[in-house]
Amino acid sequence: MNNYEIFYIFSLCLGIFLYYYFFYTRYNNKKIVKDKMGKNEILRLILIVLFVLIPPFTYFYLKDFNYNIPDEIKNIAFGILMVALVCIIKTSFDLGNEFSFTLQLRKDHKLVETGIYKYIRHPMYFCGLLFIAAQSLLIPNVIGNLSNLFAIVLFWKGRIPDEEKMMIKEFGDKYKNYMKKTKSVIPFIL
Repeated sequence: MNNYEIFYIFSLCLGIFLYYYFFYTRYNNKKIVKDKMGKNEILRLILIVLFVLIPPFTYFYLKDFNYNIPDEIKNIAFGILMVALVCIIKTSFDLGNEFSFTLQLRKDHKLVETGIYKYIRHPMYFCGLLFIAAQSLLIPNVIGNLSNLFAIVLFWKGRIPDEEKMMIKEFGDKYKNYMKKTKSVIPFIL
């Protein structure tokens, strides 16, 4: 394995650890009053796990679909991956006790509008975009990149609209005003 592959695997493990850390330390500390964990949400979570695992699997075991990326580009991807990991930590801390893996509202749920949430409503998806971009460059494989593209479309067309509907239903005009002041996923752009 080259240094880029080792770093990618380390970063993937670190990202999973961080997610589980926040899951176990924050997820169970408030009572859930509304849970949108329907069949579609379960399917999306399963697919996301698969899309995190498909690219490395295809890169290491379906080598006929790999392509070369210059080391200079891989160095940039390394930087993007570091930004994604920092972004995950920042987003999780800014969200605080409102953090959850699924579409859930808890007792006394608060709308977070500070920190990174001052600029975008869905920063964890922004972190995911950064991670996927870096992953596509660090472990270049046609099948893996197609699975990444599918993961992005899945979230953009499925999860984000469901989450926005839930937040509008819960917070009404407050959330609609928040939507006017912020971008959805990419700061200052989209």
